[in-house]
Amino acid sequence: MNITNSQIHIGTVYIYSGPQGYVVQGWNSGPEASGPSGSRDISGNIVVGPSGSRDISGNIVIGPTGSRDISGIVVGPTGSRDISGNVVVGPSGTSQ
Repeated sequence: MNITNSQIHIGTVYIYSGPQGYVVQGWNSGPEASGPSGSRDISGNIVVGPSGSRDISGNIVIGPTGSRDISGIVVGPTGSRDISGNVVVGPSGTSQ
């Protein structure tokens, strides 16, 4: 999906897009910004990038290997898990 210079409201999460990427407000304790590589939020934390991106708490959230959600749970193509630790997505099996 390609979003340019638009605004999406999802509950209390606001996603703004523009030339430098996205700014997310109302999620956890502060805004997150995205961009093509090593983008940072207003606190200087890397939040979105091609590898080892992090959320505002320092957890890896986006990347091709070993991505994690905000609780530190691994999300990826193999053995992905939900916040309870159950495998939900991956070629090796799924569970509810």
